[in-house]
Amino acid sequence: MGGHDREQRARRLDQLKLDVVVCNKQLEIIAVAVFSQDETQEPALLDSARFIEECLGSAGIRVIRIDRTALPRHHRVRALVYGRA
Repeated sequence: MGGHDREQRARRLDQLKLDVVVCNKQLEIIAVAVFSQDETQEPALLDSARFIEECLGSAGIRVIRIDRTALPRHHRVRALVYGRA
């Protein structure tokens, strides 16, 4: 990917909203949580969610999709963030 394409992707990503960013004590990003609206989301919102996952995934950042109607119990959050079963 060329410099211009990378810059355009960065500008698009800059305009999008992330729900929760999880960092360690050194403020390095561990994971990002994105809360889903519902299964009938607008195509533009679904496209943005895929774009976020693609960009952050390529940077090695875990993206967690959470259904806002079924939030995980507190003991499951750590497993979700660190990718453990």
